[in-house]
Amino acid sequence: MSIHMNVKDWTIKLDHIAVSLLHAKLNEKMRVFERNSTAFSTFWFIFYCLVMSATGNFLCPGNYTSPPNSLPTNVHSLKPGDIKILAGMGDSLTTGTGARATKFEDNMIEYRGRSFSTGGDATYISRVTTFANILKLFNPHVDGFSMGLGSSNSMLAGLNVGQLGASAKDMPAQAHLLVEKIKNNVWMNIRKDWKIVTMLVGTNDLCKFCEDKVGVLICRNASVRA
Repeated sequence: MSIHMNVKDWTIKLDHIAVSLLHAKLNEKMRVFERNSTAFSTFWFIFYCLVMSATGNFLCPGNYTSPPNSLPTNVHSLKPGDIKILAGMGDSLTTGTGARATKFEDNMIEYRGRSFSTGGDATYISRVTTFANILKLFNPHVDGFSMGLGSSNSMLAGLNVGQLGASAKDMPAQAHLLVEKIKNNVWMNIRKDWKIVTMLVGTNDLCKFCEDKVGVLICRNASVRA
């Protein structure tokens, strides 16, 4: 566990530095724009934000976190920085299987740290574009992201409970596992902390459908009811 915390601490520090540098650059540009409120300057402001995003600097000026004493009670008031817990459910796409493969045998390795949904390897600024790394720009203390390699039981898996080969019928079990992981984490409040849970599943169901249409439909309906 100590290794996990040390790696995550370094990641958070790097994100803090990167975000601070971005805000400094953007605030300097904002002061220029504030001196001229014409439609022309507004156009260039929007263009500047698009360029910054395209070059790896995702943030544009704005307030992305609610004040500590007025956290939102409904999703309509939610801001990106209010998200405290990130989790992922699903199949091999969620586990990041083969994400960094350089040879054929690597295609079965689970690169959870590069998962599109929960991958927390490196940072967005270093061009590791995952949903987790984008969210860390708004809240460097978000928890649950995964790092490195391994199964859902590995120390660095975080709240990525995806399984290689999973189908729709496996989602209830993954949901129960996820709830237990959050409940057993002393740093997480399952009732009060805002969470984003990404679920991507169905590719294996489609593959099996050609062989057993009735069985796949029965499993799908059972999963929906669960």
